[in-house]
Amino acid sequence: MLERLRVEHFALIEAAELELSPGMNILTGETGAGKSLVIDAVGLLIGGRATADVVRAGADRARIEGFFRLPEGDGGKLRRELEALGVEVEEDDGLLLTREIARGGKSVCRINGRSAPLSLYREVGGRLIDLQGQHEQQSLMNPRKHRVLLDRLAGSDGEKALAAVEAAYRALDAVEKERERLKQGERDRIQRQDMLAFQAKEIDAVHLVEGEEEELEQERKRLQNMEKLMDKTNAAYDALFGGQVGGALELLDRARSAVEEAAAFDSALAALVQNLEAAYYQAEDAAERLRDYRQDLEYQPDRLEWVDDRLDAIRRLKRKYGGSIGEILAYREEIARELEELEHRDERIAELQAEAERRRKTYLEAATKLSALRKTMAAKLESSMAKELAFLGMSRAKLTVRFDERPEPSAAGAEEVEFLFTPNLGEPPKPLAKIASGGETGRILLAFKTLLARVEGIPSLIFDEIDAGIGGQALQAVAQKMAEVAEAVQVICVTHAPQLAAYADNHFRIMKTVRGQRTMTRIEALNEEERVKELARMLGGDRASTLTHSHAREMFARAKKSS
Repeated sequence: MLERLRVEHFALIEAAELELSPGMNILTGETGAGKSLVIDAVGLLIGGRATADVVRAGADRARIEGFFRLPEGDGGKLRRELEALGVEVEEDDGLLLTREIARGGKSVCRINGRSAPLSLYREVGGRLIDLQGQHEQQSLMNPRKHRVLLDRLAGSDGEKALAAVEAAYRALDAVEKERERLKQGERDRIQRQDMLAFQAKEIDAVHLVEGEEEELEQERKRLQNMEKLMDKTNAAYDALFGGQVGGALELLDRARSAVEEAAAFDSALAALVQNLEAAYYQAEDAAERLRDYRQDLEYQPDRLEWVDDRLDAIRRLKRKYGGSIGEILAYREEIARELEELEHRDERIAELQAEAERRRKTYLEAATKLSALRKTMAAKLESSMAKELAFLGMSRAKLTVRFDERPEPSAAGAEEVEFLFTPNLGEPPKPLAKIASGGETGRILLAFKTLLARVEGIPSLIFDEIDAGIGGQALQAVAQKMAEVAEAVQVICVTHAPQLAAYADNHFRIMKTVRGQRTMTRIEALNEEERVKELARMLGGDRASTLTHSHAREMFARAKKSS
């Protein structure tokens, strides 16, 4: 459950902290005081969409922090689910969620002080709190959401059965898509086959070799500069061997002889003799290699033309099939595979047809099991909803689950699900959106939450004005039902109804105040006497009479006694 909520620089809230308890936590206050701001803050805390306009004017960022304590009565189920998501829970079963929204709109999420991606953060938040608001009432009106609600009521059995259907459908869908791809029009297939054959022939005609382009570029450079190569190597050879004054070899030999004679008078020159000898032999080796190299040089215009043509052919293929010879050869392998597939297309289609039949059978088996489970759950739902709605002052109302078979397989199963509603005896059932009033919708949703709380194990439920459009005895029944739900899970509720507020285990008053030139929302925890005064205000306004205060005290005592 949510033990502590701290909100800073959020809309009109400068700083507020709520110490929440198990059971029923009620938030009341004048219209416009900012009660729904607390619900909005909790929505952001569990991963709701964040916008920069929630940051209080003059502040750099809004910060919302919630400390949760995992329930003890679920056998560690929630802890295991969180750990499966990679979230470490403290030894005392504590979990801290923090959300910061910067003025520029950037959002930072932390779990136990560690940054977390919003997707994970939202997943964790959704397992800690179920938040009911106007959006969820609208979802109840949407038939597309009804199947999801029914499957949620089936608990882990529903999750497993739906997962089996989804896996079987994906397997079937993959095979059927592949089969449909191969069953393209015959003309398209022939055109594709001709084009691939042409491309393969064009690539094969060049007889590409990996790495040859670099070698050809180097050879063309040499052939284009043959005259320069001859001139420079001849000049180098002459410098080493020839000339009227003698070549470098002759000069090196003279120098070696002179130093060798001088070394007879000073041994320090002996090493220099060796250096000159080494230089002479290296120069002699270079001269011999130059001689061999220049003997191999010859003008080859035919070879240069062939190299140019070869490089042009490679470039043409690169423009059409890949940026390098390696990519072209890889594409050629793809062509070969696709041609093989096209040539044996009919055989492959037959194989896929047989595989699709096998996978369709697997899908139908999984979908049949899911359908049976849904119908069982639908019967239980209709019975349970009849009891819940009767308690909530709708004894003649009836909720019916209708199944419509889907024409094709689906990841959601073999049927559509829609809830039909009959508010009065003798009337035919009709879609919820067409017949249920606002007050009826709120009570139907509360009945659903009551049933879901028993199977889902979410430790906290939040209701935003669940009492809207409800009055009289029906409202008293809603209050009692909320108190009953709060015995199993923590309930946090914004309300204008004193009948509901009287059942609170923990009561907070939301007030709008002005300090200096700034408006802000304050939150106060109320003691018993303050709670009676707040109930009197809710019953009779700010100038509640003595009789109203007496009525409020009686209402408070009666609720306390019944709980």
